[in-house]
Amino acid sequence: MALYGIKDSANLTLFSKKTGKPVLYADYCNQTSLNMSADVVYAMKKTARAISWDTSKEGTLTTEMQVFDLRWIALLMGSLDDLTAAPSALDWAKREIIEAGEGGTIPELQYEPKDETATLYKLGKDGISLGDEVTDGFTISGKTITITGAEEGDKFCLFYLTEVEKSRKFTVSGDKYPNGYRVVFDTMIRDTDQQDHFVQFDFKNLRPKSQMELTMSAEDVCTLSVEWDVLVDNNNDFFTFTYLDEEYEAEEGGSGNGGSSNGGSSDTTTALTSEDVEAVAEPTGNPSAQGWYEEDGDGGYVLTEDTVVDNEKTYYTLKAQG
Repeated sequence: MALYGIKDSANLTLFSKKTGKPVLYADYCNQTSLNMSADVVYAMKKTARAISWDTSKEGTLTTEMQVFDLRWIALLMGSLDDLTAAPSALDWAKREIIEAGEGGTIPELQYEPKDETATLYKLGKDGISLGDEVTDGFTISGKTITITGAEEGDKFCLFYLTEVEKSRKFTVSGDKYPNGYRVVFDTMIRDTDQQDHFVQFDFKNLRPKSQMELTMSAEDVCTLSVEWDVLVDNNNDFFTFTYLDEEYEAEEGGSGNGGSSNGGSSDTTTALTSEDVEAVAEPTGNPSAQGWYEEDGDGGYVLTEDTVVDNEKTYYTLKAQG
């Protein structure tokens, strides 16, 4: 059997458990870590452990990324549904520094404030701190602001709300939490002959933990870490691991051809019957890279040449050998 190594972080596709449709694809994770564990119960022979039983198997998956789709934040906070609406005009909070020009003239504002949302302060000499609030003596019409008594060089700070088109938002609520997802991981493994092979993890039931830490620093890049609970599905399965066993065909002479030499993949696959294969339940990824089969129309099965899943077809894989 070949030996393999992995030096890559998996690409992942998230599917909604409710609709079955994909909701996110990420090929930018820097790290994906899977941890599976189980409790152990022992029968004691006096003071020595004599028999052991495994119980309560559980798993945790961690993904880390430094570039990310903003939908990840909404997903972790249980607010992903808020982002299904189309972009619209929404309120943005603005802070704008105003400096009076010659004769106390005031330049036009960058945005148009919404009615009765503007608050004006004199600006401190440091250019940051706020002085006294200007409660009267200024008017705003559109982007034009007039400040009575302003002299050249006077600086003011204006806070206001303005409406910006093509905006989107989501709200983090105290009673909303993340949903469950089916998550498919694609990655490559390399054998000792320096050949790369496609493999796939299909996690049947994952739920992200409702926790998040975003540290925004001028010195370090922000890292978003997502930790998942690996749960079983209705069949009590955690995940499936799919890979192409090319050595099996070489050792068996072509999937049950009695070790005889075959002149190509067509001789190998046409010898397969329904007793040799089983249907792929939820096909995703690259069918040909995963070594799946399809019916040839004559009662046999041939390796598919499809590079993407054709939803009109049923794909097959070799049954596990007993």
